[in-house]
Amino acid sequence: MKKIILLGILSLLIITGATAQSEKYLNVMKKNLSTVEEAMKQQEALIALADNMERVAKAEKTEWLPYYYAAFFKVNAAFRLENMADADPIADAADKLLDEAEKLSPNNSEINVLRAMVMTLRMLVSPQQRYMTMAPDVEKFLQTAMKQDATNPRPYYFKGNSLKSTPEMFGGGCEAALTLLNTAKEKFSVFIPASDIAPNWGKEQTLEVIKSCETK
Repeated sequence: MKKIILLGILSLLIITGATAQSEKYLNVMKKNLSTVEEAMKQQEALIALADNMERVAKAEKTEWLPYYYAAFFKVNAAFRLENMADADPIADAADKLLDEAEKLSPNNSEINVLRAMVMTLRMLVSPQQRYMTMAPDVEKFLQTAMKQDATNPRPYYFKGNSLKSTPEMFGGGCEAALTLLNTAKEKFSVFIPASDIAPNWGKEQTLEVIKSCETK
């Protein structure tokens, strides 16, 4: 009887400890994510946020989201570089983080959207030399993301936004982009993130790009 009671107490302590750790993780993630809107205005703030997420990833080890967000913030900071020749090492670091995220969460639509962003970053280092070899990979990642989660608006937004910035002679421009952007808009209107800390970005950006096209 004493053994049964002792086992029950030990089990309760383990459950309580795991719950406390889970709450601590969620609180740290929510705190970091609450600063995103302001951080997006400054490259240095994005780098600091990426570093914070890496520290969370190393501490938690079994959660894919900190790796994802660390890569996401690194890439967004890199898009603000004055000299895009410096972007390759950042893209390498982001890909390593996404490799870790994918080990923990295979076949993940959000990860493949971010892989498309990383590959786009690589293209911007030398568009003329890299477009023909890397553009198909960007498309492959986005198509995979669409197949993995048909409800995810982000691959449609990112592809549409990229098309908008592509010269019309290469099949880009607003007219080509709006179909994808409007699809993203429709999907955002019903999209429900998996949790309070799951990826939920892109809606405002989609509306802004659509507006910029419609006012031309």
